Amino acid sequence: EIKSNSNYRIGVFLPFSASTDAEGNIDKQQQLLSYAMMDFYGGIQLALENLSKLGFSADVYTWNSHGKSTTELNQIIESNTFKSLDILIGPIDDKMAIEISESNPTIIQVSPLKYLKNNSNTINFFQKKENRFESVFEGVVNRFSNYKICIISNNIAKAQINVKNLLQDYKDSKSVSYHTYKNGSIKPNIPSGDDIIMVIDGISQTQKLSLTKRINRKTNSYIIADHTWFDNFLSTEEVDESLIIYPTINYIFGLDSSTQEFSNQYLDSFHAEPSRFGYQGYDQMWFIGNALLSFGIDFMEFLPEAEFSGTINNIALRKSKYGLLNIGMR
Repeated sequence: EIKSNSNYRIGVFLPFSASTDAEGNIDKQQQLLSYAMMDFYGGIQLALENLSKLGFSADVYTWNSHGKSTTELNQIIESNTFKSLDILIGPIDDKMAIEISESNPTIIQVSPLKYLKNNSNTINFFQKKENRFESVFEGVVNRFSNYKICIISNNIAKAQINVKNLLQDYKDSKSVSYHTYKNGSIKPNIPSGDDIIMVIDGISQTQKLSLTKRINRKTNSYIIADHTWFDNFLSTEEVDESLIIYPTINYIFGLDSSTQEFSNQYLDSFHAEPSRFGYQGYDQMWFIGNALLSFGIDFMEFLPEAEFSGTINNIALRKSKYGLLNIGMR
């Protein structure tokens, strides 16, 4: 329990421990998750420390959600302390999240590592795979406004429907066009001239050579890779990688000043290097703290459609059926 004078009461409800079986063998998967949650919490602590320098303070209460019986969990959820919370970071369990929202419908639930279909007071920092193309597309439109943007999708009906739905607002645009890719052929042909951005959706990176040939003679033209390519990078002979921009999430760039500053602070505080979960905890708490400082407890209603650049991820919260959804991507 971290105490200070404040108008805000923040809870952290995450699985910080692992179980053992009758023979004393630890659940390895749960152990890894508990390590990740401890790193995540370390990031939260450092964000609160830095936020205090801006005048932010909060009463922070922490519970371990793992290994509790149903009765014990209900006692926590129904306690006066829990019910008085303004914001709850966690849990990462759908059923538990729904129970909390039913017991305390006004609490703002922050889901850090899993997409929760909960209620309109949920902030989903975790990005669903099906939303990642939307994230890439919004980033491209915002960053390459003077280019001809060509969406190149595979020839699977579901993928075409999803992309076409996203492009409804651009159906009359001369700068955005939709194309399909099948057996090495793009239909309709991409526009002539230079300043072309080809945004790839659902196409294997084994096709990189075929795709880069479409723009290697065009000036100032690039391919925005499918969001899966970076994590499973494939080096392909004869491909000019300088023509490809790889969008990603959870990217730690060691030369970035804010990343270095956080890493050094984490090392000084905990005598260990942060994992990506430490960076995530820091970015999310830093974002929430600044939102509270700027707009107060009703910040979900007033956040601008802007993008926040954190140490590891970009955060761009947009309204959805279940509160706010992060579509930020780097």
